Amino acid sequence: MTYQLQKSDEEIKEIVKDSYGKIAEKYLSTPEIIEHTIDHSSCCETTTAADECCRPATTEVRECCAPSNPVELNILTTENFIPSFGCDTQLISIAAPRSGEVVLDLGSGPGKDILAAAQLVGKNGKVYGVDMTDQMLQLARDNAAKLEISNAEFLKGEITNLPIESDMIDLIISNCVVNLVPDKNSVFKESFRFRI
Repeated sequence: MTYQLQKSDEEIKEIVKDSYGKIAEKYLSTPEIIEHTIDHSSCCETTTAADECCRPATTEVRECCAPSNPVELNILTTENFIPSFGCDTQLISIAAPRSGEVVLDLGSGPGKDILAAAQLVGKNGKVYGVDMTDQMLQLARDNAAKLEISNAEFLKGEITNLPIESDMIDLIISNCVVNLVPDKNSVFKESFRFRI
């Protein structure tokens, strides 16, 4: 009898793609159920504070992980609610995109972070989200349309081989996605193409 002790990189990629595709598919077909189905426990620490923040997401913004940026708060309101499949609701406040910058989100999912960034970089800036899952790309594009954001573009690709020219990006963000990639060195090597 033989045992497979470890999955191949390709198997892991397919598992991730399938899992996130199914989550996005649920939201695309029945948007109101998503706030009860997101579970951040796979990428959050198990401290008491993190447990509070990493429970299945709701439209309620908990104090322990509440974003300080009004743009992010707007994206979490009931009317504009965009789920995050990442860990940190304060990513954009920390990254602090500036007016006119070009921002790239590695594994942009439903677009919450990159759509917040789009509002901060303004009409003279641009944001790109890269995701390998068709359903997530559709969800992100739908969310951009819902928020009437025109300076966001969502591209199909893998973060180990980005479909972006090297001289285009000022700021790279990623929210709990690099941990899902077996070959993390390739992600960082690819990201360092954008050094100015």
